[in-house]
Amino acid sequence: MKRFAPYLTVLLVLTMTLLIVSAASACPMCKDSLATAKNDLQNTGGGSVGGGFNNSIYMMLFGFLGAVGLVTFNLVRGIRGK
Repeated sequence: MKRFAPYLTVLLVLTMTLLIVSAASACPMCKDSLATAKNDLQNTGGGSVGGGFNNSIYMMLFGFLGAVGLVTFNLVRGIRGK
């Protein structure tokens, strides 16, 4: 059982992350910007405010998850003593 503990931990973290993400709902402005981003690019041929909102949301999410990953990596490395 001990040799499967890291795999079970990773599986548990991924499962919890997916459950939290699926349960979270965006604000109405974000939902509208995501829905209209594709239509704006097809109709006008250029960028839009909705597309900008969409990209900024993805960048903030990437930054947050990167920081969480960095902290987790350093904690695990510190606990293992390497």
